[in-house]
Amino acid sequence: EKHKKMEFEEGNSIIAEQCENSGLFHIVKGRAAVFGKQGMSICEYGEGDVLGEMSYLDTGNRGEMNTIVALSKVDALRIDRDDIDRLAVTHPMAAARVFRNV
Repeated sequence: EKHKKMEFEEGNSIIAEQCENSGLFHIVKGRAAVFGKQGMSICEYGEGDVLGEMSYLDTGNRGEMNTIVALSKVDALRIDRDDIDRLAVTHPMAAARVFRNV
């Protein structure tokens, strides 16, 4: 299995500020929001959206600049960087579809 099923309760952090994130989260069910340093909501995500793309693309791994919080119960699939990199080698067309959605 190349992904990990994860659940987040309302109010829980999905990705926390200053934490390293080496994967992507695909929201299967629920809603989440990005909160900046001042605690203000920057944007919202819903079913079908992908989270963690900024830190995935930033290979410097400085950690997240914002916090992503579940606004409701969130069911998500986490796909690690290594699995995505392997997919790019073994199935380049499938990887291209993943990257288009990021």
